Amino acid sequence: MQRLLKGISYIEARLGEALTLDQIAAAAHLSPHHFARSFRATSGDTVMGYVRKRRISIAAERLARNEGAIIDIAFDAGFDSQEAFTRAFKRQFGITPAAFREKQKADWVRYRPAITGDTLAQLKDITRMDPIIKTYPAIKAIGFAQTFDQDTRHGIPALWDKLIPQMGAVPNMTDGTTYGLCKGTDGEGSFTYMAGVEVTSLDDVPDGMEGWEIPERKYAVFTHTLGSENIHEEIQPTVQYIWGSWAETSGHTIANAPDFERYGADFRPGKGQVIEFFIPIE
Repeated sequence: MQRLLKGISYIEARLGEALTLDQIAAAAHLSPHHFARSFRATSGDTVMGYVRKRRISIAAERLARNEGAIIDIAFDAGFDSQEAFTRAFKRQFGITPAAFREKQKADWVRYRPAITGDTLAQLKDITRMDPIIKTYPAIKAIGFAQTFDQDTRHGIPALWDKLIPQMGAVPNMTDGTTYGLCKGTDGEGSFTYMAGVEVTSLDDVPDGMEGWEIPERKYAVFTHTLGSENIHEEIQPTVQYIWGSWAETSGHTIANAPDFERYGADFRPGKGQVIEFFIPIE
């Protein structure tokens, strides 16, 4: 939690300046990918989405106090023009800045207060899971990959729907063990996810698929036992706990390396089936 708070403190002290995810994550001593994932899992906002909402919320406070011209408030909030500020303000509060200043009627439910230590303590998932720390051998996998962000990640199950009927055609497949592999890609919180099957060689990758190799390294391994067939919905509290709580309080340093979930060769969606989450650590 302390690392998230460092990043949030950095944001709050510089809301009037140009900010990037890389800068914020560096202040928190985390990689951009892992800071973005932890922040979203804990707060419900993307990092830059939080920055925008905070800037506009502070602007709304200034408008309510009739403090300064709208154009000056727009510039102070980091916008290049009053028009851009007006569009963003209306998206968040449902009313233009000028109309708000005149009537002070807006949907204040959309106001974004600053996140504090107390806020984070309330947001942390109450689940407790103890991982096993172990070194896992190198992985070779072939499958379908696509880049997502936190708003489009609901498309991940479609990759599995695409892979499963074609697994039998993948050359050099081992025993049918599959992996959901995740690589961070940019400074805005997007990531590339592969639904892949384990193989012994990447020499013959079918058209439309990709081949990835993940080196041997140390991981914290969490085990989730399913209670239903609704995998995507059911694992969300586990993912939230791992990235929103454990990653911040465990004392381990999360490595800037791919993480993944592992499904055994006999895995079938349903009660009692096991999914393992591998989180890379230094």
